[in-house]
Order: sequence, then C-alpha cells, then structure tokens
Amino acid sequence: MKDLGYLDEAEHSIYLDCYDGLSAMREIIDLKGFIYVKCDSKMCVERIKKRGRKEEADIPIDYLTKIEDKHE
Repeated sequence: MKDLGYLDEAEHSIYLDCYDGLSAMREIIDLKGFIYVKCDSKMCVERIKKRGRKEEADIPIDYLTKIEDKHE
C-alpha cells in the first residue's frame, strides 16, 4: 500500500510495528506453516463484484495485481 501511495511513512511504520508483533508470536504459537490460496487479480475483481460489499467496490485492479506480484 505504501508503494501505491495509500500509506504515508507514519502509517507504514505503524503497519510494520503490528506485523513485527504478530511475527514475534510465532515463537509462542506452534505454527506449522502457511496456506496460500492463489487467486489472480481478475478473479479477485469478479469475486469482489459478486459479493457486492461497498467497502470493496473501489479497490483498483492495479492494487490487486501488485499484491499478487508481491506474493509470487
């Protein structure tokens, strides 16, 4: 989100602090792994439209594509 200008430096710093806190919990929780459900950005857009949630309606496909690229 920072790369696309949705977060400024302060917001990004808060996000990273939260992420670090959650990551530290891996030492407490016996985490065996992660499940990644691969879904391309076009399919995400279709699912967003089908759900019809107003808070998701304005998510640009460019944003979803960048997330997809980062995960890959």
